[in-house]
Amino acid sequence: MGPRRIVALLAAVLLALGLASAVAEKARAQQNPGDTHRPATWNIQVGRDRWAGVYNLMNLHDVVALQEVPNIPPTAAVFTGRRLGALSEYRWQEGGRGRVVYLYILTTGSRNLGMATTWRADDIAVVNSVYRPMLAVVNHTTNTMFASAHASASGGGDAATLVRRAADWANSRGYQWAVMGDFNRAPGTFARPGGSYLYNAGQATQQSGGELDYMVSNVYTENWQASVLRNQGSDHWPVGFSSFQAASNVYPSVSISSDSNGGVLDVLGGTASNGAHVGVYPDHGGTNQRWQLRFLGPEPGPRNYRLLSDLGDWCLDVDNGLNSTVGSYNNVWQCHATNGEPETEHWYQDTQNFNLSHPYRGEPDRYRIEDHSTGMYLNILGNSHSAGAQVGQYWFQWQDNEYFHIHPES
Repeated sequence: MGPRRIVALLAAVLLALGLASAVAEKARAQQNPGDTHRPATWNIQVGRDRWAGVYNLMNLHDVVALQEVPNIPPTAAVFTGRRLGALSEYRWQEGGRGRVVYLYILTTGSRNLGMATTWRADDIAVVNSVYRPMLAVVNHTTNTMFASAHASASGGGDAATLVRRAADWANSRGYQWAVMGDFNRAPGTFARPGGSYLYNAGQATQQSGGELDYMVSNVYTENWQASVLRNQGSDHWPVGFSSFQAASNVYPSVSISSDSNGGVLDVLGGTASNGAHVGVYPDHGGTNQRWQLRFLGPEPGPRNYRLLSDLGDWCLDVDNGLNSTVGSYNNVWQCHATNGEPETEHWYQDTQNFNLSHPYRGEPDRYRIEDHSTGMYLNILGNSHSAGAQVGQYWFQWQDNEYFHIHPES
């Protein structure tokens, strides 16, 4: 065999190996999609005492983006020797027997960035931008890059550039991507890359009352519903992303907030009885403000749910049931049988069955809630902004008083 044929054969073998590797990588990502991660983001405001809060977040989240990170890592964090410029990796285990966390700290000329993971990053990177760089970590099992971003405090004018540059970095390497952080501006106020999605809570994430902390990703999923978590000392609240779907037949409790009013769905008066009205009220964590979304199975379709109050066997319904009209108040009623009895013998006529859908495909965390029987939607009647505003049904009208965000309890 001549030298040219040998070279050609080697090239063919290398190409085949490369293709096989790419196919295997794609298969792994399909078996372990990016939305199996449970991300979170938190601006910890340079507080060393907040490392304990970060470690607590790792009990429920496997990748946490951090902003305004102190120069000094937690006492129990040990440098692994892995470094990329100003980016360093630490192995962190509290008490010698706690969960092992990998902590990545990027020292910048401004505020430091961090990332905490329950898995060791297969790749780490510093993604440069116009004002402040980003810290990126990659998980090869899910073929996903996560980046921690902190936009300029002067209105987040570089937010779009941050997301675009992180997306370009990931796309050029064949990774899915998610950019989390403090964008210093409201969600939806800057251009996102094509084919990307906004994951946000629709609630304040900073003491000023602004919603500044959220995630943008090219992964489309309903398993990253945003929730504002308990504050642990910073002027920002952590924001976590998780699913309201049942795991092992256990349905998480959720709160459901109104985009227009800001309050959450509330069984008014705090106690349930047939016909007790439902409104929106500031979230105080009461049982009358918590719900479970019970998937009804294949027959009613993939989007059909019962909204069951945590007060007991009480389901979201509407005054006068099948005889309800435009503007009828929503209430709770003793939950019907799956087939609709005793109100009806057909599930598709049951006013306790609701379809969940997204008014905008680019926002998988924003919902409209349609009564399957009447074809009308939950509506903050009169677009009231008062505490205790009544919820009723109305025809869909592309207005914020018919949009909601669903927040799984952590």
